[in-house]
Amino acid sequence: MWELPWYRNQRGFAGYLLGGWSIAPAFVYQSGQPWTMPGNVDLAPGVDLKQVALSGDKDGQFIYGVKPCVSQRQSNGTYALLSVSTAYGCTEPYFVIRETYQRRTAMFRYDEFRRPSYWQVT
Repeated sequence: MWELPWYRNQRGFAGYLLGGWSIAPAFVYQSGQPWTMPGNVDLAPGVDLKQVALSGDKDGQFIYGVKPCVSQRQSNGTYALLSVSTAYGCTEPYFVIRETYQRRTAMFRYDEFRRPSYWQVT
């Protein structure tokens, strides 16, 4: 905190208006909120988290943190990419939609994936 010495001991209108001021700057930095994994997906077997992550930059109105390469189990027991994933350009799944009876094996939050950072000086 810095006190401004101007007009400190002066009497009159300028002294009352400008005297006694101090400055206390503050700096706030947040590294970004961790990404919460959707509740209905697990990581596909053999997937490394580094190959899934994107830059986290804002593209239009959305912030992409991971590639949307999601597959779902078909009635014949095989897995197929969703149409959204193929439209994005995915060739292999990074996430698998869980069946309703399966237990969750993925973590709820991954520290590797974060929303954009934020800073402010006041």
